[in-house]
Amino acid sequence: MECPKCNGKTEGWKCAICGSESDNHDENHKHAGSDRYCTMKCKACSQADVHCGCQPPVVVSSATQA
Repeated sequence: MECPKCNGKTEGWKCAICGSESDNHDENHKHAGSDRYCTMKCKACSQADVHCGCQPPVVVSSATQA
């Protein structure tokens, strides 16, 4: 899977609230009655994807190279 912030690889899952980590999405780990805070963990920075601080790759289009 790809980190939605930086498009890098992900490795496991991480709770965006408490930092709890798991190899798989844990639908029983909840905050405010929801498991939506258990998000993919960015492999590069080890943060929950919503807290990823990596810079997305720069995409150079062929129009800008001319």
